[in-house]
Amino acid sequence: MKTTTKIKNTKSVVSITVNNRRKNVIEEYKQYKIAQGILLNKVYLQDCIEGMRLLPSSIIKLITADPPYNMKLKGQYWDKMSPEEFLEFNRAWLLEAYRVLEEDGAIICFGLHHNIFIVAQVMREIGFVIKTQYVWEKDYGRNSIYVPNHRAEFMILATKNKKSKLTYNVDYAKSINNGKNISNIIRTKRTPAIEKRHGAFPCQKPIELMEKLIKLHSNEGDIILSPFSGSGTDCVASILANRNFIAYETDRDNLLLTNRRLQDVRCDNDYAQKFLTINQNQVCSTI
Repeated sequence: MKTTTKIKNTKSVVSITVNNRRKNVIEEYKQYKIAQGILLNKVYLQDCIEGMRLLPSSIIKLITADPPYNMKLKGQYWDKMSPEEFLEFNRAWLLEAYRVLEEDGAIICFGLHHNIFIVAQVMREIGFVIKTQYVWEKDYGRNSIYVPNHRAEFMILATKNKKSKLTYNVDYAKSINNGKNISNIIRTKRTPAIEKRHGAFPCQKPIELMEKLIKLHSNEGDIILSPFSGSGTDCVASILANRNFIAYETDRDNLLLTNRRLQDVRCDNDYAQKFLTINQNQVCSTI
């Protein structure tokens, strides 16, 4: 049985379909949202650590995180930290991620060899339980003459603790793999040009990839958290999968790009009121 809970704000009424077992959590979030001005299905122009501190504990079903890899590439100012800074940065955002995650929630974190082992180490220290590692195999990437060409990225799938019941929609997995359970290798082609028509982003994930992950490890009406929104692919995929989202982004241009992408998704007549991110002059309220 499903219950529809309505969250009111000054502009619109957002209907969220949730299971009865999650009704109390959503009601708690409703009250907190009104007090702090935090809305579902918005991208906040804010550092994710500061933003997550405004959220109540145990509210998020699935976190899809694509954090800085610390590759120190030219022109990517957000991706240049010392080893000590990088370790502390990962510890800080993962601690808040752990707190806001539901007891039966999960986190999917992207990475390469630059960061994935550090993230895994910090996850275990905090209390996450790593369940498996996905491999995202793609037909493009960085070329090299010193090591094999890069054609894959990695995704850690972890739950909050040993008692957590991981959501894994095996029926959906079979539906996208000719009736058989999928492997932990997900193959996609290059992000289609049509998904970049509103602007370029250096590490934009394809919607196909994120929609599959979200549908595999959450249910309709769940809340997805995207701490590093970037071009907003997680947000678009959440909408297409009938999930709710909360996202954070520190770059104003990226936020405006996400606005344009979300405007392109035609869900229903009240889409403009329901899913638009904040405009360029708004920021999340702070404590």
